[in-house]
Amino acid sequence: MNMSRLQQRIVLHVSAILVMVATLTGTAIAQESNEDPVIRGLDKIALALELISLNYKDDIDIADLIESGIRGMLYQLDPHSTYFNPDQTRRLLTEQEGEYFGIGVTIGIRNEEMTVVSPMENSPAARQGIRTGDVITHIEGERTAGRDLEINARKLRGPAGTSVTVTIEREGLAEPFDVTITREKISLSTVQFASLIQDGVGYIRLTRFARTSGAEMAETIDRLKSEGLKGLILDLRSNPGGDLEQAVVVADQFLDNDVIVYTKGLSPASKIDFKASAEETRWRGPLVVLINRGSASGAEVVAGALQDQDRAILTGENSWGKGLVQSVIPLSHDAALALTTARYYTPSGRLIQREYTPGQFDRYFNPEAESVEQMMQPSRTSLGRIVYGGNGLQPDVIVEEPELSVLAQQVLLRGLIFDFVTGYLADHPQTDRNFEATEEIMLSFRRFVDDSNLEVNEEQWRQDVDFLAARIKYETVTRIAGSDEAFRAVLPLDRQVQKAIELLKDAEELLKRKLQQIGN
Repeated sequence: MNMSRLQQRIVLHVSAILVMVATLTGTAIAQESNEDPVIRGLDKIALALELISLNYKDDIDIADLIESGIRGMLYQLDPHSTYFNPDQTRRLLTEQEGEYFGIGVTIGIRNEEMTVVSPMENSPAARQGIRTGDVITHIEGERTAGRDLEINARKLRGPAGTSVTVTIEREGLAEPFDVTITREKISLSTVQFASLIQDGVGYIRLTRFARTSGAEMAETIDRLKSEGLKGLILDLRSNPGGDLEQAVVVADQFLDNDVIVYTKGLSPASKIDFKASAEETRWRGPLVVLINRGSASGAEVVAGALQDQDRAILTGENSWGKGLVQSVIPLSHDAALALTTARYYTPSGRLIQREYTPGQFDRYFNPEAESVEQMMQPSRTSLGRIVYGGNGLQPDVIVEEPELSVLAQQVLLRGLIFDFVTGYLADHPQTDRNFEATEEIMLSFRRFVDDSNLEVNEEQWRQDVDFLAARIKYETVTRIAGSDEAFRAVLPLDRQVQKAIELLKDAEELLKRKLQQIGN
């Protein structure tokens, strides 16, 4: 089987690390064991395990104890180094390559609590307002804390059409809430939606990076070109990243012989440059990229490369700031270790990773906006434009979306939009794909919210009524004509997308300057 350039580099990287480890180990054996901290530590751990197994008052599962020890070590490193037991490793492979039935969330353990790392785009969980950082305290009334993550994850999965009730705690809300979510088949395709949304204006929504992303993007761009593509919007909002190789492949489809990203860590072998190839370029026209606080890792690699190389205008909101490279290393008995081995840097040298303090993950996952802005560091693109990074990426043109009020959060968490649309369609069976959430319908929805024992705050209602109307429209059109038609229907209500359409003229001017630079 032929290996890609990235795979070959990773093999060389890992080989270098193994040689280094072997050299260090050989040196350690030649010395007294008490002079090497690793060997001293292993001796201490082995003795502790033996003492526990022989003397503890109850029977102990040593394997569980060892796994807890590994997780404890990783907890002291960074927020993204992770241990996968065999079940978790198999689930990771399933999510990369297959499909499953569930609610559509990526979960992890944060401060010993089962936490939503990211809801998948257009998943049942996302549609009911589950968001990154939510703590799932109970599943079907059973406490999740202290239980194996895979056991909890299996409770979220199940046959399509069945439902599961989870209890959510969220920072900023005084009380936890129960949310009942109906399971669906979770599609693992990464291009959620792609179409010409105006004359010659193409739009591609890429939700994450998996092994099919490069091929999906190539096929999508070719299709849009055949339909008359003149300017392209690439939407990477809420894209949490994924497969670095595929992020590089996607960026390569817009660049000619330019640096895409480089990695650098403690080991000399960790310094790797990833460059584009002109043979892989698929779109050389105007390009605007959308990012937000949910854009992380591979999404930041792509956005940072296109911004630094003056290939695209970035708009939206600051990205998340996840620029740590995880090398997934197999362990014995089908377990694996995702260990941070390097950092990502954009072509101009911007560090993507946000600041963190080992063990203080609450602050990391819930940063203060002021501190985020203060840590942004300037750099220059290939044309000399000033751009900012060091704590995520800052767009060229910022278009912020307002925070949802407590009222809107409660509406989503309780599934009230889903329930309202179900009742509305039952009473109005002739509703078609041209549905609009009129003022009369929104008044009816407000009464529905009142009847659900949720107090309607007038100020919050005015703040979020447009958002709620768009969600009602999306849910209704999805039921009638499918998610593609619903996505197309709500794009005109998306302020960030509409701004991106306007910025295609600026992207065209930037492209002219870039071509002049190349010509000179």
